[in-house]
Amino acid sequence: MNEESLQIEPGLRWYAMQTKANKERKSKNGYPISRIEVFLPWMRTRRRIGSRFHWVLVPLFPGYLFCRLDLIESGKAARYAPGVRDFLKFGNHIADVGERLLRLCASAARMASPK
Repeated sequence: MNEESLQIEPGLRWYAMQTKANKERKSKNGYPISRIEVFLPWMRTRRRIGSRFHWVLVPLFPGYLFCRLDLIESGKAARYAPGVRDFLKFGNHIADVGERLLRLCASAARMASPK
Protein backbone atom coordinates (compact mmCIF):
# COMPACT_ATOMS: atom_id res chain seq x y z
CA MET A 1 0.00 0.00 0.00
CA ASN A 2 1.46 3.33 -1.07
CA GLU A 3 0.45 6.16 1.28
CA GLU A 4 1.59 9.66 0.55
CA SER A 5 2.45 11.93 3.46
CA LEU A 6 0.56 15.10 4.22
CA GLN A 7 1.82 18.09 2.24
CA ILE A 8 2.65 21.08 4.46
CA GLU A 9 3.55 24.41 2.93
CA PRO A 10 5.36 27.07 4.99
CA GLY A 11 4.05 30.60 5.36
CA LEU A 12 1.22 32.48 7.02
CA ARG A 13 -2.09 31.42 5.45
CA TRP A 14 -5.77 31.03 6.26
CA TYR A 15 -6.99 27.47 6.82
CA ALA A 16 -10.43 25.98 7.45
CA MET A 17 -10.70 23.92 10.62
CA GLN A 18 -13.38 21.32 11.31
CA THR A 19 -14.79 21.57 14.81
CA LYS A 20 -16.61 19.06 16.93
CA ALA A 21 -20.40 19.34 16.89
CA ASN A 22 -21.58 22.68 18.34
CA LYS A 23 -18.08 23.51 19.65
CA GLU A 24 -17.27 26.46 17.38
CA ARG A 25 -17.28 29.03 20.21
CA LYS A 26 -15.19 26.78 22.48
CA SER A 27 -12.72 26.22 19.65
CA LYS A 28 -12.47 29.94 18.90
CA ASN A 29 -11.65 30.71 22.53
CA GLY A 30 -9.29 27.76 22.88
CA TYR A 31 -6.28 29.23 21.05
CA PRO A 32 -3.82 30.45 23.68
CA ILE A 33 -1.11 31.22 21.15
CA SER A 34 -1.16 34.82 19.95
CA ARG A 35 0.29 33.86 16.57
CA ILE A 36 -2.98 32.15 15.57
CA GLU A 37 -5.67 34.50 14.30
CA VAL A 38 -9.17 33.00 14.41
CA PHE A 39 -12.18 34.06 12.34
CA LEU A 40 -15.64 32.66 13.10
CA PRO A 41 -18.43 34.41 11.16
CA TRP A 42 -21.80 34.58 12.91
CA MET A 43 -25.28 35.44 11.72
CA ARG A 44 -28.48 36.22 13.55
CA THR A 45 -31.48 34.05 12.85
CA ARG A 46 -34.84 33.37 14.41
CA ARG A 47 -35.26 30.09 16.28
CA ARG A 48 -38.30 28.70 17.97
CA ILE A 49 -37.63 28.18 21.66
CA GLY A 50 -40.68 26.81 23.40
CA SER A 51 -43.72 28.56 22.00
CA ARG A 52 -41.89 31.75 21.00
CA PHE A 53 -39.41 32.84 18.39
CA HIS A 54 -36.13 34.41 19.52
CA TRP A 55 -33.19 35.96 17.72
CA VAL A 56 -30.08 33.83 18.23
CA LEU A 57 -26.52 33.93 16.93
CA VAL A 58 -25.47 30.88 14.92
CA PRO A 59 -22.25 30.18 13.01
CA LEU A 60 -22.42 31.05 9.32
CA PHE A 61 -20.64 27.74 8.61
CA PRO A 62 -21.69 25.24 11.30
CA GLY A 63 -18.83 22.94 12.21
CA TYR A 64 -16.06 25.13 10.75
CA LEU A 65 -13.88 28.07 11.70
CA PHE A 66 -10.95 29.75 10.01
CA CYS A 67 -7.42 30.16 11.37
CA ARG A 68 -4.53 32.22 10.05
CA LEU A 69 -1.29 30.51 10.96
CA ASP A 70 1.97 29.04 9.80
CA LEU A 71 1.53 25.27 9.76
CA ILE A 72 5.16 24.61 10.54
CA GLU A 73 5.26 26.91 13.59
CA SER A 74 1.83 26.44 15.15
CA GLY A 75 -0.04 23.80 13.16
CA LYS A 76 0.14 21.21 15.93
CA ALA A 77 -1.17 23.64 18.56
CA ALA A 78 -4.06 24.60 16.28
CA ARG A 79 -4.92 21.00 15.48
CA TYR A 80 -5.04 19.91 19.13
CA ALA A 81 -6.90 22.94 20.53
CA PRO A 82 -10.07 22.14 22.51
CA GLY A 83 -13.10 21.49 20.33
CA VAL A 84 -11.15 21.08 17.08
CA ARG A 85 -11.54 17.94 15.00
CA ASP A 86 -8.99 18.49 12.22
CA PHE A 87 -7.88 20.70 9.35
CA LEU A 88 -10.04 20.60 6.24
CA LYS A 89 -8.10 18.36 3.85
CA PHE A 90 -8.45 17.19 0.28
CA GLY A 91 -6.51 13.97 -0.03
CA ASN A 92 -3.06 14.65 1.37
CA HIS A 93 -3.29 18.44 0.97
CA ILE A 94 -4.48 20.80 3.72
CA ALA A 95 -6.87 23.26 2.07
CA ASP A 96 -5.98 26.92 2.44
CA VAL A 97 -8.61 29.63 2.10
CA GLY A 98 -8.05 32.89 0.27
CA GLU A 99 -8.24 36.14 2.21
CA ARG A 100 -10.62 37.58 -0.39
CA LEU A 101 -13.08 34.75 0.26
CA LEU A 102 -12.98 35.44 4.00
CA ARG A 103 -13.68 39.13 3.42
CA LEU A 104 -16.73 38.10 1.36
CA CYS A 105 -17.86 35.82 4.21
CA ALA A 106 -17.52 38.64 6.71
CA SER A 107 -19.58 40.99 4.56
CA ALA A 108 -22.21 38.28 3.98
CA ALA A 109 -22.43 37.69 7.74
CA ARG A 110 -22.96 41.42 8.33
CA MET A 111 -25.67 41.56 5.65
CA ALA A 112 -27.43 38.42 6.96
CA SER A 113 -27.67 39.83 10.49
CA PRO A 114 -30.69 42.12 10.92
CA LYS A 115 -30.12 45.19 13.03
